[in-house]
Amino acid sequence: MQFRNRMIALLLCLLVGFTLISCQSISAILKPTPALTATPTQTATVTPTLTAIPTPDPNTSPITFGLSTGTSYRNEYFNIALDVNDRWFINTTSQYDLENGFSAQLPDEQREPLYLEYLSSGAPVEDYYAVLHSGLKEITIEINLIAPMKEIFPDATSLQEAIAQDIRESFKQEGTQIEVDSISNITIAGQQASCWNFSYAGDGYQIYTAQISIWRGDYNIGILLSSIGEDALQEMIAMFHTMN
Repeated sequence: MQFRNRMIALLLCLLVGFTLISCQSISAILKPTPALTATPTQTATVTPTLTAIPTPDPNTSPITFGLSTGTSYRNEYFNIALDVNDRWFINTTSQYDLENGFSAQLPDEQREPLYLEYLSSGAPVEDYYAVLHSGLKEITIEINLIAPMKEIFPDATSLQEAIAQDIRESFKQEGTQIEVDSISNITIAGQQASCWNFSYAGDGYQIYTAQISIWRGDYNIGILLSSIGEDALQEMIAMFHTMN
């Protein structure tokens, strides 16, 4: 299983209340083997307070239903956009359908209700995936329904800290040292977000990771950035911009 899928599976286990015992080994999840000549995938503590974000237009949707298959990602609900060039491989619509648990590409008229039903079940929806041709940079965007968790976790940072604490402990138990480890507020696409920034050595390479979380209404957009060999996280964060 690929790195991004294992990370998403781990986060899902934590979000729905399972223990880490029910998930795979943390070292296997967070220590991918870098592919220097990657080819496109053919198969599917004190909590800071973030600035309040206006309630989104109810006529917009938090997910794009697997239609963001080109170099431009647009999400009207979160007012966030991303543009990449032709040096990146982007998932196709059918790949998103497979990643999100559907057996085949869905008819366009069925995608929206089925994706919304899937999202309401508590499962994350992969909204966008891009990997650099070299395999050294990776972007995953996923959407979660966070309404059921708000009584326990009042904001994105508190949930992120809970997830990070379990991962830190598992790293420690398996002898993997996290060399950079910080959760802070950042600005991305003109709005504040909670960002867990951490790095570690895996298979002879230094791996830099940023897990960015923005809550809006009842939904979270999670942006997972990874770069191998050099810290390109700030450069990747700067790629995101507002839609308007």
